Amino acid sequence: MQINLYPEKLDIMEKNIIKIEVIAPKNGIEVGGSIYFPFYLKPFEILINGLDKDGKNNSFVKVIRSDGGKIKVENIINNNDFYILNDLKITIIDKKIKENEKIIIIYGTKENKVYLLRKQKKLKIECKIDSKGNGEYKDVSIEKLSVKNGKPKKLFAVLNSFGEKNKENKLIVYVEDENSNICEDYKTNLEIYINSKKYLFDTKKYSNKKLFQNVFIFKIDCEGVYYAKVIDKKNKLETFSNPIIIKEKIDEYIFWGDLHVHSQISDGRGELQDVYRDAYSRGLEFIAVADHSFGRDDRGNLNERIKYQCEVAKEYTLENEFYPVLAGETHYLDINHLNLYFKDREYKSIINIIKNIEKIIPKNINWKEIEEKEKIINKFWEFLSKKENYEKVLAFFHHTMWLGKKEFFDKSMRLIEICSIFGSSELRNQSENSEKIKVMKERLEYGNQNEKISVKELLDEAYELGFIGGSDNHDGQAGKNALTAIFSKKLDYNSIFDAMYNRKTYATNANRTIFDIKINNKRGSEYFSEDNKVEISGMIAGDGKIKKYVFIGNGKKLKEENIDDFYTKIDYKFKSLEKGYYYFKVFLENGDMAWNSPFFIR
Repeated sequence: MQINLYPEKLDIMEKNIIKIEVIAPKNGIEVGGSIYFPFYLKPFEILINGLDKDGKNNSFVKVIRSDGGKIKVENIINNNDFYILNDLKITIIDKKIKENEKIIIIYGTKENKVYLLRKQKKLKIECKIDSKGNGEYKDVSIEKLSVKNGKPKKLFAVLNSFGEKNKENKLIVYVEDENSNICEDYKTNLEIYINSKKYLFDTKKYSNKKLFQNVFIFKIDCEGVYYAKVIDKKNKLETFSNPIIIKEKIDEYIFWGDLHVHSQISDGRGELQDVYRDAYSRGLEFIAVADHSFGRDDRGNLNERIKYQCEVAKEYTLENEFYPVLAGETHYLDINHLNLYFKDREYKSIINIIKNIEKIIPKNINWKEIEEKEKIINKFWEFLSKKENYEKVLAFFHHTMWLGKKEFFDKSMRLIEICSIFGSSELRNQSENSEKIKVMKERLEYGNQNEKISVKELLDEAYELGFIGGSDNHDGQAGKNALTAIFSKKLDYNSIFDAMYNRKTYATNANRTIFDIKINNKRGSEYFSEDNKVEISGMIAGDGKIKKYVFIGNGKKLKEENIDDFYTKIDYKFKSLEKGYYYFKVFLENGDMAWNSPFFIR
């Protein structure tokens, strides 16, 4: 027998212990039954299944009667979703618990090894309070904690990808502790080597007070590909940066971001402010927090939530430096899952779009009826494909893909998430991927005649899509599993959105490999006719040593080159190419991968 009990009260006793109070239901709980405690505890981290990071079991649980007597229990099970404890199941092996008897569960670890994932002053606890499971989510308590960073463990250095001769370039330096938190209290002197020239840098000087970043400014007077070496002698750390290509003149720059992150607004960690601070600290220039769910199943007041997201995004925008992109992950069409990206950052405009979408989709629909589902999906894509709508909102898939008519689909959905924390969705066959970047397994587990499971299958059926990387990260740390690069003459909100619409993007699994490639002197996802001569020229510079690159045409390898170097020139001439799609894929020596968006022959 399993009974769901919703906490009447939940308190933090210490950093590593929580106390839950519940009331036994009518008829009590029999011996051998189980109590199941669904609650949301964010961003406090309870160790998964009682295991610490070393795999040792440090958890304990006590179940106490209101009179102080203990209740024997076994089979403590945590049902975790992305490292957040959503519920706790405990099997009772003692005497019957009486009706309405108060039960106190004290749960935690034997050692203080439960930790906050990031430095955060507020700890919010949300809990479902209705015993029938229909209640609202409310703050039960707010506990102020002083959470300090651990010792510096890993040093990172991030360069802008393109730079002009004798113009200022930026090197961002940050360090993580053993829990992957950015150490904002990191203060030391660094040795920096760029082009064999040594610089000294004091990290006590910050570029911005609201958003944290250590920035070193430098110039280079010769064209070429450069890397920075950074040494912290005090903490015995050193690192190499990503590449920077120095040119006489730059027509378009590369800017980096993560287009799929979650916060504690839905099922992730960290408040929006914390996620933005983290992203900026890591040298990202744009980020989309696409929280679940923009739709009817949203918890709380959707209007207020979107208004709040718009306000925080504007507050944390740094002109020409950092842009939060307004986004949301919706589950309207039972297509798990679809991200919406909004060009207009005014919340009333976003609400209006969502309300118009809701008019298309009936509240009660049998999604098992394929024909009915297809009709509604086509109406949805038809709505988004209208000029007045696709100029305001773009829709990109990840996970399984239910498609509508191609003529609607192409206008509004221009990109596909090719990699995330779950792996790559490019192919079904792992043998064509790096062993480090696994094929996204859930894509292989679903399917019917209307679903396209991999990106390759979509491209094979002439869906024209560019590539983006969205980490789908739920720990509030953007860019750690996937990145999107955009080509743009400048960095502002409209330019980011325009680059997305025009497919001037490429994707990596969090490395900053540079695709400086042009096709017939054009960069990005362009169209060419079958009788055109095609000239592909440029350079690939790896974020680390390049093992090989593959040039793919219509799903087949047209060229494959072993490199064993940090960068390589590209120079191909084709008299003509068959109708279809073409792109480059890079394999780094460490197993990382990068994909540039396809160009298309019509």
